[in-house]
Amino acid sequence: MDHLDSVAANSNDTVYLNLTFNPIACLCMHIDFLTWIQQSALMFLHENNYSCLTADGTVKKMINITEEIQTLQKTCGDFVGMLIGAFTCFFCLTLALASAVLYRFRWKLRYLYYASRLAHSRKRTLIDNSFEFDAFVSYCSEDDEFVHGELMRQLEERKGLRLIVHHRDFTPGRPIPCNIVAAVQNSRHTLVVLTRHLLQSDWCQYEMRMATMESVHTGRDVLVFLLYEDIPSYQMPRQVLYNLQSSTYIQFPHEYPMLVPNFWNRLVNALKDN
Repeated sequence: MDHLDSVAANSNDTVYLNLTFNPIACLCMHIDFLTWIQQSALMFLHENNYSCLTADGTVKKMINITEEIQTLQKTCGDFVGMLIGAFTCFFCLTLALASAVLYRFRWKLRYLYYASRLAHSRKRTLIDNSFEFDAFVSYCSEDDEFVHGELMRQLEERKGLRLIVHHRDFTPGRPIPCNIVAAVQNSRHTLVVLTRHLLQSDWCQYEMRMATMESVHTGRDVLVFLLYEDIPSYQMPRQVLYNLQSSTYIQFPHEYPMLVPNFWNRLVNALKDN
């Protein structure tokens, strides 16, 4: 087209072009060609006799090239809009689906991510099913007095269990989630000291989630609950209720001091049980 325009511009005579009996494809991709016919300096012979080949393969007479161009511009504009709309809807649907999948499996993905980081440094021997610790104690800092003053003294000093507690045994400089997964994996059980304070702690909830994922991933019973406070079920998150129903739990006998020694024996047996 540029060559023909150049010939017409450099010629002293009128340059004629005859497209009769050559159906012109009236398609979106040929709008530029139709516009060129309309605006070119060439003289098109028998322009009123030109025919138009439509998208469905039919041939019709091109009565007015200007109207034909305007019709195509509108049709193609609507089609492009539909394509953009369809692509946008598809993209949004895919994004929503991916987000839903990620949200649905967010805890498992987090567990697998941190577990993979520890894959080559785990101290537990899988062959003989031994563990470095008997229990990883998950508790809230508001319950320090019971955990440090009584639980650790009873289980470690008197019963000889090996406990891992975050304030003493987490590796400095390692990300907290990585420390949590390592503690869960290297312990026979995760002992949850269940109190109202613990239910309000995001990190304690995270520790329970990681212990749950360890159970799912390995098939072993990980969670053991020490019910230190009497909490109504309606005040507990759904996930905690589910874990209580599917895990070992022992209630601390505040009102019956004579049962406390038996409580510690039961807890020790639960933590030693594979």
